[in-house]
Amino acid sequence: MPRDDSLDDYKTANQVILGAATAEAQDAAWQKVINVRVGLLMRGQESNSGTSHDAAYQVAGTSVNPLNDHRIRQVYETAVSLRNRIFNS
Repeated sequence: MPRDDSLDDYKTANQVILGAATAEAQDAAWQKVINVRVGLLMRGQESNSGTSHDAAYQVAGTSVNPLNDHRIRQVYETAVSLRNRIFNS
């Protein structure tokens, strides 16, 4: 099947190599990666007793349940295209 260099979905690193039994198959799976999504869940340094953060956060497609330590949190995400993986015809 020819490459279309279109993003179809995001997978974890484990999912990229799932089912690849050999090192060559794993290398081939990584060669298909054209975009990387990075997510950070940042936590404030100080405890804020007036806040309660017991909800789950979605970070780059993964659910994170932090401790309810009364700290303010913020999610940051970005996606990066891997230029050496995209071919323009």
